[in-house]
Amino acid sequence: MISCPKCSCNTPAANIDLSDKLAKCDNCNAIFSIKDKVVELQFDTSNEQIAKPVGVDILEYNGQLELTLDQPTPILHILSVSFSPLLALISLGLFADKGIPLLIYVSVAFTFAFVFSLISLIRYKRNKIFVTVTKEDLAIEYRPKNFINDKFYSSKKIEQLFIKKDANGLTLQMVINEAEGQKTQKLIGRFTDITKAKYIEQEIERFLAIKNKRVSGEEM
Repeated sequence: MISCPKCSCNTPAANIDLSDKLAKCDNCNAIFSIKDKVVELQFDTSNEQIAKPVGVDILEYNGQLELTLDQPTPILHILSVSFSPLLALISLGLFADKGIPLLIYVSVAFTFAFVFSLISLIRYKRNKIFVTVTKEDLAIEYRPKNFINDKFYSSKKIEQLFIKKDANGLTLQMVINEAEGQKTQKLIGRFTDITKAKYIEQEIERFLAIKNKRVSGEEM
């Protein structure tokens, strides 16, 4: 709530102009600046800390912060495990009904795809993402890589971290200060749990002494 500096009465929302950062008091008709209030509201002043969620490990030593989390499960493997058994049965049924030899091979292929994807999903639980932060650099490394290149950024250029939703789910992104201006860079994608994403954001900002600030389009 914004109060009039002259008479201390509360100012109704209809009398607040955020674009010009001005407000008018209904009680004494005073017009006053709310620039400081607008800037203050842009920052997350909540002192609530997010506890470390299951699935994220943290280690801080020798001026370095390391966060470890599971890699997101490949969508292709999930689809294969979900639909391959059904498609194998359909192919086998059509072979029994039509007697087309090719269908038995199709059924075997779907069965093989199911077994391969199931084993891959079980093994994928051991795949990790390593987020390493120092005062100089921030690194994102997938192990095993799974065709994903390691990413390295200058910590000194990071203005803000935030969570945003895209077509593949929640993503951890950051605003970087470059010579030509600010730009947004995606760090880690496909979070299914916003608590994990917010915890990683919180710990990186804490380590780098970045004050949390709301970014347009940021998820709560």
